[in-house]
Formats: sequence, structure tokens, C-alpha cells
Amino acid sequence: MAGLKIALDAMSVVTKSNVFVSSNDHGLASRFVTKGNGLCHLIHRGTDGKTNYDSVSITMSVSDLRHHGFVPRIVVDASHGNSRKDHKNQVSVITDVIGQVASGSQHVAGFLYESYLENGNQSIPQDLSDLLPDVSVTDACDGWETTERVLREAHAKLSQRKKK
Repeated sequence: MAGLKIALDAMSVVTKSNVFVSSNDHGLASRFVTKGNGLCHLIHRGTDGKTNYDSVSITMSVSDLRHHGFVPRIVVDASHGNSRKDHKNQVSVITDVIGQVASGSQHVAGFLYESYLENGNQSIPQDLSDLLPDVSVTDACDGWETTERVLREAHAKLSQRKKK
């Protein structure tokens, strides 16, 4: 997978200290040094019309992460490609991922969830008074009621796992 190779290459860069030149807050050229982040995670967003939140995709990526010396843990993006760009599909993605963790997977570090106050999204209109209150102007989101239900269900399922 070309996307995975690009992500692994990017992870190789961020884990190490880097030096680069850029403008500072005053517009002057400056030298910046980063410490590196050895705990970076691979994020599965889904690509090229394919989802990659399922256990097979995660297992394949874990193998590649180990092979390259990275922490074998993945963050799953429930939106974007994994939801096929329909916020209403995030619930099934999260349910699947929580099921993997509840069944013993040690490879999911967490999930990203597009959530806001009301369902959906909107374009910014010419007349800003036409903006709908509490609706995202970026990515489509699940509203608060759905978000609360999904997160409470996830917590309940994961809490049962701890009791076993």
C-alpha cells in the first residue's frame, strides 16, 4: 500500500530530532529544532474508497509497524474514508473498533470521532445571518445526542471487558 509507506516514512521523520528554517512570529527567518516524538501513532482514515478499520487491516498494519520498529498501536478515524464520508456511518465504525478492543485487541490506541452540537454540516453562506446555529461548517458531524449515546455504549462495553 502506497499510503502506508508514506505514513511510515512520515513516522520515521517525526520520531527523530529535526532542524528546519522557517519564519518566526515576527516574520524573521529562524532555525527551529524539534525533539522528535517516539510515541507517534499510525492513523487509519480509510483511503481510495476503501475502509481500513477492520481487524484484518489493523493486523496487517501492526505487522508493518513492528517491522519498522514502531509502537504497534493504531488510532482509527471513524470519519473520512472509513465512514465513506457519511457521518452517519461513524457509529458502525466505532462499534466495530470497540468490539475489537473488547475482544482483546491490544493494537487500537483510540479513535477519532467527528462530533459537534447538531448533525451534519453546512457551507458558509454569503449572508452570515443564514448560518444554522450549532451546525459544523467543516466536516459533517454526529450531533451531541448521537455522540453521547455512542460514547456511553462504548464505555459500557469496555467496562464489561475490565470485569472479566
